[in-house]
Amino acid sequence: MNFIFLLLICETVFFFIAFITTNHDIMAPSVVMCAMFVFSTIFACLNIKKWKIEMSFETFFILTSGITIYFLTETVFRYLNLTQNHNKRYVNSQISIPTYKINIFFLGLNLFGSVWLFCEIRKITGNVSSFGEMLHLYRINNTLSNISDRQNISIILNQLLKFIKAETYVYLYVLVAKLIEKKSWKRLWLTFLVFITSMFPFVLSGARGAFIQVIVGAVTYYYILFNQKHLWKKNLSWKYIKFGFMVMAIGIPIFYYSTFWIGRIINLNLIDYISLYIGSSIQLFNLYVEKPTTAPKMFGEETFNGINRLLQKFGLKENVPSVHLEARWLNSYIKGNTYTFFRPPLHDFGIWGMYFFTILVSAFFSILYFGRIKRKCRTPKREKYTLLYGYVFYWIVYSSIAQISHDIISMTEFMTMFFIIVIYKFTTRKNGKANK
Repeated sequence: MNFIFLLLICETVFFFIAFITTNHDIMAPSVVMCAMFVFSTIFACLNIKKWKIEMSFETFFILTSGITIYFLTETVFRYLNLTQNHNKRYVNSQISIPTYKINIFFLGLNLFGSVWLFCEIRKITGNVSSFGEMLHLYRINNTLSNISDRQNISIILNQLLKFIKAETYVYLYVLVAKLIEKKSWKRLWLTFLVFITSMFPFVLSGARGAFIQVIVGAVTYYYILFNQKHLWKKNLSWKYIKFGFMVMAIGIPIFYYSTFWIGRIINLNLIDYISLYIGSSIQLFNLYVEKPTTAPKMFGEETFNGINRLLQKFGLKENVPSVHLEARWLNSYIKGNTYTFFRPPLHDFGIWGMYFFTILVSAFFSILYFGRIKRKCRTPKREKYTLLYGYVFYWIVYSSIAQISHDIISMTEFMTMFFIIVIYKFTTRKNGKANK
């Protein structure tokens, strides 16, 4: 029996249960996770014959039990949060845009960092015939090579890029807040320009995932800030569902054709490529369960790869594997290496360790969203939670595709999150008093 259809049915049921029990909150972490698994499984089902999918009961059980554990953990923390007294007041304050001098400083910093990065990339890749080829060669060096074989950019530049990335999210948050406040954008043109230039390093590094993360951040910020303004009494869920379909209709072709802009060569049509990116993780996880790799050689080999790579740089670890997992063939001409949220913890810690890791991640997002953000008024003290939540929420959005704990749980991301808080604190002012 092919259990993939039963998997799709169970995921759909989980989605509706999560959606209903969260009072139709489309941005609740469990709702988003279930929706993404439904989305990925649909694409997998469309390729059953092409990929010769025969899902085993074991794969079905691991995926459904993992999603169940995530949902039940969130439910516990959500109901614990319901017993607390909530401040229903909205702080009638406005987030001030950074001053003219601060904007000019950040604009110059962004341009300086982008030019420096371009020069470093040219130094690494040498003379190439096109911009796309340069990005392709840099990506191979930066992501596919072993740590010891990489040509690294300047350490100082690396820290500067973290600062610029943090700046992206601060300016994104300010722009979204001003959109909700319905302020004239004539005064925001310089703020918007700083935001745009802060993403230049994403273009230079060919990081499409960074752009997806920014989009997720924008959607998350808007949803939270809008609800905080309206005391969580207006439901945006149905509008967000419509908006999501519109974004997919526009964004999927852009994502596909961007592969050529950044120098990647693919021999797949639009449907096959998007299926590979979104749906192959379900079948690849099934293939992994049927034929696992060798046992991990170090603690958190895949789950905590970011921390292990840092330790290797200090000589405390040896032979840390690549962050990229092994590639498996889906058919005679397509292969992939993404295995859903559950593969790394399952590989590193076994089924019970996977459950425990899932509980920890679910608890983290539940406490942050239901305990610190939802049904709360917007205050300067709480804004840091919203800023960080919007920054890391793509962890859940990617759950049906890949486990990105190696990115999130790393010194790079910790530093970026620290910079987000620091930049926001010292570039904006919050004034006003609360209204009942």
